[in-house]
Amino acid sequence: MVWRLWRSVWGSDDRRPLQWVLALFILSFAGIAASVYPYVVPYRYTLFEAAKFRKTLVFAAVGICIVLPVIVLYLALGYRVFRGKSQESHPQATDMPCVSCRRTAGQDADLHLS
Repeated sequence: MVWRLWRSVWGSDDRRPLQWVLALFILSFAGIAASVYPYVVPYRYTLFEAAKFRKTLVFAAVGICIVLPVIVLYLALGYRVFRGKSQESHPQATDMPCVSCRRTAGQDADLHLS
């Protein structure tokens, strides 16, 4: 997957690197989760032992009640701020360079430190 990501960076499709990075992140997270399952605290408490304590469930509920509205309000603010700014009001620009057209270190740089 890392090889495919590396090759897609130099390809012509600008969306493909993001897709490979997301896939790599999800698989990495799944690998970590699978390696410690069923433990919440490694080799100490399993998921089922931690969920049977009332204090643990109350703590999680209070955290969700505080964090979830903050996330929803932040997303609503972001959508409100950027509303209408992503609509295309001009034809598709074909002169925009793609990822594979970027300058590399092999070309002459305009920066001179002398």
